[in-house]
Amino acid sequence: MDAGTHLFVGVVTATALPSFSLTQKLLVIIFALLPDAFEWLDYIKMREISTRPHHEVRKKDFVKLGIRVRQSVFMMPYHFLHSLVTITIFLIISIIYQWPIVYAVMWSGHILLDIPSHEKALGIRLWYPFFHWHTKGSFDWWALPFLKDKHILGYWAILLTISLFLIQKFW
Repeated sequence: MDAGTHLFVGVVTATALPSFSLTQKLLVIIFALLPDAFEWLDYIKMREISTRPHHEVRKKDFVKLGIRVRQSVFMMPYHFLHSLVTITIFLIISIIYQWPIVYAVMWSGHILLDIPSHEKALGIRLWYPFFHWHTKGSFDWWALPFLKDKHILGYWAILLTISLFLIQKFW
């Protein structure tokens, strides 16, 4: 999924936690986004190995390039941050340091949202670094029409508007 959607899910979750302080709500949002913290490496590597400008990469080229990038050591941080191993580590840290469990839950929520929206070729490696097996998503998030070209800006504007309304009304 895209960063705008994960951000929105973080805002909705933080809104559903009225007893949380502003700092805790912001941490919920950060934990909703953190698994994709290194995703920008994916795009840099695609630009390096692509024969055409990044904005012209077609769907089939994107999948081919994505497979090459995802199989490289370049994407190790991404795979690790999308792993159940990482979720377990954050859960243990949350218990030890008495952080609200919702941070680990938001991390898990991010992964759960990504599983169905990442096709097999670009699927999530749930047990990374121990196993390299990919999940098989049911659809490709980035193939949705409202995420094409400049349409994503309108989609993000809608999510931002709803998020700002929630923040203003309920925080």
